[in-house]
Amino acid sequence: MIAILLLPMSSSGQAPSYVSTRDAHPEFAFDFWLGVWDVNLRVFQDDGSWADEKSAVAKIYPILEGRAVLELWDESMSGVDAIRGFSIRYFDNDADEWVLFLNWPGRNRSGIGSLAGKFRHGRGEFFSERAIDDTTTLISRYTFSDITKNSLRWDDAFSRDGGKTWSNNWIMEFTRSGSTAEWPGPGENAHTYYDGARCDREEFGVVHDLAGEWKGSVTVGDHTETGPFRTYAILDGCATLTFLRGSTGKEPFEEFGFLSYNTYANMYEYATLSTEPGSRFESRYGSAGEDGTIVFESKASSRTKRRYTLKPAGDRLSIVREDGTSAGPDAGIEWIERYRGRFSR
Repeated sequence: MIAILLLPMSSSGQAPSYVSTRDAHPEFAFDFWLGVWDVNLRVFQDDGSWADEKSAVAKIYPILEGRAVLELWDESMSGVDAIRGFSIRYFDNDADEWVLFLNWPGRNRSGIGSLAGKFRHGRGEFFSERAIDDTTTLISRYTFSDITKNSLRWDDAFSRDGGKTWSNNWIMEFTRSGSTAEWPGPGENAHTYYDGARCDREEFGVVHDLAGEWKGSVTVGDHTETGPFRTYAILDGCATLTFLRGSTGKEPFEEFGFLSYNTYANMYEYATLSTEPGSRFESRYGSAGEDGTIVFESKASSRTKRRYTLKPAGDRLSIVREDGTSAGPDAGIEWIERYRGRFSR
């Protein structure tokens, strides 16, 4: 899966940094994780022992003015079998909990999973549930513990009996190696990207082709702002991250996106989160037309009706976001353009 990052840049060409307030508010509970980490991955063995099997580097970035935390996790080796991962997490004030979304792709295999949970007494536990069959539900639990300024522990656990018993597969031991994770400069690969060989199906190529430097403008209503629109391929060809900045003239906003091809849904997937009030990370899905245009639309069950039209045309690219409103359950959706971005290489 390929990730493209559309990131607002400072005048120096670097992504803006975020300085945490480190106060007691729960939305800053993951600030301890920001920076660069060496990771020792311990794997549970068939004989019941644990073995140190993998070494990795994790880079953890603040994004969207500190509203969310982004992880890029990369095993310290090249090759399609190396482990690479992405996650984004933010505090959902309405639900009063942290929500985590992650993608750790396999060979030409990609999809987003999620968990939710809280910190209590310095320990964070996050859960998800998935039906295995008609009688069994798999509960997954990810735990952050033993947190200090320069070290922490992460482990997974799984239960098939409603949480009565748990089994473990991985333990990650994090040791800090840097206080700030830097985005790559022009011509440099983003963390987790090598040669694009991990996801080399034709569908992923459509996503990967958007990587690179773009310049142009974003129009919101009658207001237009110009500036760079930068994209980064990640996960060695499996996804694309995006950051877009716009403004009404009075109210600026930033929008992050994760673009990939979901091999489980057999559709392109674009998941976004912004600095706008009430924004939630949510996926939209679409297929490519004959001219390469992809229209991403919300699921019927989605709380927020929204669609994105992505139209690449050689060295030009347009992105249109429309938000939907409806007068009632039996009424149609009226689409209102939120912004229109026009870019060129």
